[in-house]
Amino acid sequence: MATVASLSQPVLDVVCGQSAACALSVHNTGKIVESYRFEVLGAPAAWALVEPQELSIYPGRDQAVQIVFSPPRLPTVPAGPVPYAVRVLPTEQPGTAVVVEGELHVEPFYETTAELIPRTSTGRRRGRHEVAVDNRGNVPIEVGLSGADPDGALTVTPDPERLVVPPGQAMFSKLKVRARKRRWRGGPVTHPFQAQAHRDGAEPHVMDGSLVQRPFFPKSTGRWLAAILALTALLIAAWMFLLKPAVESAATEAVADDLEALGEQAAAAEEDAEEAAAQGESAEALAEEVLEELQDTTLEPAPPAPVETATTVRLDVTANAGATATDSHEPAEKTMFALTDLILENPQGDTGVLEILIDGDVQYRLSLANFRDLDYHFVTPIEVPEGEEITLRVVCDTPGPRLPGASSDACRPAAVLNGLTVTLPEDEE
Repeated sequence: MATVASLSQPVLDVVCGQSAACALSVHNTGKIVESYRFEVLGAPAAWALVEPQELSIYPGRDQAVQIVFSPPRLPTVPAGPVPYAVRVLPTEQPGTAVVVEGELHVEPFYETTAELIPRTSTGRRRGRHEVAVDNRGNVPIEVGLSGADPDGALTVTPDPERLVVPPGQAMFSKLKVRARKRRWRGGPVTHPFQAQAHRDGAEPHVMDGSLVQRPFFPKSTGRWLAAILALTALLIAAWMFLLKPAVESAATEAVADDLEALGEQAAAAEEDAEEAAAQGESAEALAEEVLEELQDTTLEPAPPAPVETATTVRLDVTANAGATATDSHEPAEKTMFALTDLILENPQGDTGVLEILIDGDVQYRLSLANFRDLDYHFVTPIEVPEGEEITLRVVCDTPGPRLPGASSDACRPAAVLNGLTVTLPEDEE
């Protein structure tokens, strides 16, 4: 054998996002000057560099090269032992090539994010949210979830309370929010709360949210009652101040005009008084009938309100390099989708163009190279009625490092749509 090679550190500790190096010593045991090339084998080959890449050694001499490992800070670089090898290739005598084996020990790193989706819900007593936990580290993590209300007006319950999230993936937990007391009337009231995602040995992620509690009875109920009471008071006042004084005045004038003729004129006045009394009784009966009708009158029911349901829709595309792929969501018949939160994901670090379209019109156009995760929150929801579509369209330029479990190299961005599905009542169709 004309070539002998050895590593100065067969086992080397490396940290993702940093560089570490070891020396490879090569000894030429032959009788001629030999030139050598070097090739790193195994998973670390994608982020390894040999300096210098070629080397000439005189007979009986030895020299060394540096092998620099720079693992990226990505979930695709798993923590733990990673074997590799270096092939030493002689130019003059290729049959004497040798392979030296080594092992890298990749240190674990943690990078966790958490998001409350949506941040605000609306209901008479209950609200529904989700907590998305994204593990961007290179080891699985276990995250505990909890909720709290500083004012004591809500109960906040996560389901499940613990999530185990693999590297490079996101997991979701439902967050149920319930008001302790009902609101029968008045305007909507906003109750703030907090959700927490905590991992052992790390600061918890605190997420602010709110429940907008609507009353059971609309504001118009009070106006209807006030109108009925005002009409009743008006009818009573009309009788007391208009009809009854008029009757009494007519009887008095008839008697005063005929005082001199006590005989027949007195009788006529008496008849007039009786007739006036009869009219008064008729007026009283009429007023009583009006009051009874008003008392028996029932309020017309308030118009039916739209039914709102918290909804999460995920759009995924897989596009090969140079290709275009789409995924769409269309609201069901007699519904409308109100978009409140838009989360864009590019876990592989693909390059290309991502577009969000509503009914064929481009709303957002982004370069995939500019983000891994992007979150939009809309104070005024974007409404997508039935018959229209919200579409994710991706034009793939260059796919990033393949996700674990993926069968081919392709761009794999995604979009998470959070909002409310509004079911319209029959009279609004």
